[in-house]
Amino acid sequence: MPAMALTFQTRLENIEWKVEGDKFECRLIQPITDFGSGAFVRRAGEQAVFRLNAYNSMLGEGSATLLAAAAPWQPGRGDIDLGPVRIGRGHVLFNSSQAQAGRLFRGLLEGRSPLVRHYSPAGGLSEVRLLPVKFRQAYGDYEACTTKLLAKNFEQVHQSQ
Repeated sequence: MPAMALTFQTRLENIEWKVEGDKFECRLIQPITDFGSGAFVRRAGEQAVFRLNAYNSMLGEGSATLLAAAAPWQPGRGDIDLGPVRIGRGHVLFNSSQAQAGRLFRGLLEGRSPLVRHYSPAGGLSEVRLLPVKFRQAYGDYEACTTKLLAKNFEQVHQSQ
């Protein structure tokens, strides 16, 4: 067992999902108390990625594991390992692959929690968890936003010329 475990998660009663966007990008965001936010970001002409944002990161740089974890109230249900993500510096700690984001969406719809697990070189464990509470309604609003996205984004149009 690691020497120290640090978990970032919003209290159940304070969970909220926010949908923001326009014709260029749609975002489905869950703020994480004392940490930042987890967000699905879909740009025009692309599939969604999952992004972890931090105010001031307690996670060190390096590799972390992305999981579609069983919710804390689902004992006995196994976690699904979605593979590694690379934690960087700055406000945006990482962007997942599109495939990882798709699997997280499916996990949330099944009541699973997106979970980032990071071990420090000193053996400390840090986890950042989003909860699936109130997800289905917000996902519907997010899907409505994505129907208004342009077919291509600026970079795609620029590259095709």
